[in-house]
Amino acid sequence: MGRVSPTRRDCRKQMLWSIGIMEQWIYRNEIYFNLKWN
Repeated sequence: MGRVSPTRRDCRKQMLWSIGIMEQWIYRNEIYFNLKWN
């Protein structure tokens, strides 16, 4: 009881990490396009 499988936790951590990378990438692209078009 109360035991969490490490694979599930790692999967969640991996998902959050990849989402963070995506957000950073999108944010960088927005800055790039703003500098380019404005």
